[in-house]
Amino acid sequence: MGKDGYGVTLCGETTQRIVQLDAPARAALHGFLANGAHEFRVDGWGDLPDPGHAHFASFERFDVEGRICEDGVDGVAFRGRGTEPFWNVEVTPTDTTLERPDSAKLGGPTRALADTHDMVSYEAATPEGRLLVRFSPAICHDNMSEAQFTWRAEATLGTRTWRGCGYRGGMRLPHPAP
Repeated sequence: MGKDGYGVTLCGETTQRIVQLDAPARAALHGFLANGAHEFRVDGWGDLPDPGHAHFASFERFDVEGRICEDGVDGVAFRGRGTEPFWNVEVTPTDTTLERPDSAKLGGPTRALADTHDMVSYEAATPEGRLLVRFSPAICHDNMSEAQFTWRAEATLGTRTWRGCGYRGGMRLPHPAP
């Protein structure tokens, strides 16, 4: 925050841009700033109206550790992750994969199930059974990394369910057929 408002330096750039925020982006940012963060990374949706400004319609995640620029989202529809136990899930147009520390990477072809205002869900047929992945819009905190996300994530395989946080990637999958 400076005299001209919020400023941001985009990944790969060296100069700062003045930020314009729509209401959903402003609300998410103010919620994150309430925890006392001053320097952090953001991932969001918007446009670049001119060389000196960046416009954000919404945010996906905030991270004080700075991994966002290195964490490519091209070709990814959603990612989810959780702790205790650690797990990660990635949904792309072709595959949905689940990673856990003590197991081999598991996945199968992506099938979109729902895309509504309150949930996005996918499934994949894996060698160990049906993997169901759900994302719901809600503020979610990763207390181990101090990151904040705008989606809750849940992955279910058989009788086992993992819960954590998630974010959209740069790829949109087609809506499922009714």
